[in-house]
Amino acid sequence: MSSSDRTDRYCIIGAGASGLAVAKTFVQRGIAFDCLEREPDIGGLWNFATESGIVYETTHLVSSISSTGFDDMPMLDADYPEYPSHERVLGYFRDVIAKFGLAPHIELGKNIHKVAPRGDKLWEVTVAGEAGPRLYRGVVVASGHHDAPRLPTYPGSFS
Repeated sequence: MSSSDRTDRYCIIGAGASGLAVAKTFVQRGIAFDCLEREPDIGGLWNFATESGIVYETTHLVSSISSTGFDDMPMLDADYPEYPSHERVLGYFRDVIAKFGLAPHIELGKNIHKVAPRGDKLWEVTVAGEAGPRLYRGVVVASGHHDAPRLPTYPGSFS
């Protein structure tokens, strides 16, 4: 299998809250995957230090720790305030990565330029700086709901 042939696995795009949740589930179910994150660090909008990190320095969760976190790794311990700061949420993500062994699957600094289905039920994922597209069995897009949208244009007008 070449480095671009990854048809034995799935591609998860994004290592924020949703991408990490999918990665954790895939590990627990024995599903092979690569998690590609465009930023130099994980955390998505919760990582204040990256371009994607859109939280304010004073941001805290609006949901309490009793209703946040994974069932098999709750936030319910003395280390977590009732409404954790963005730093503590990012720390929780790092703890999830460590506990469930996600780090070997995460590739940082991987900007995706294109995702396209092929006729043979495989997916081509084009990563900036790589010679050719990677081939995957499937793709999960978890790039965040606060990212800049790319909307198609259509001729005519709507009134």
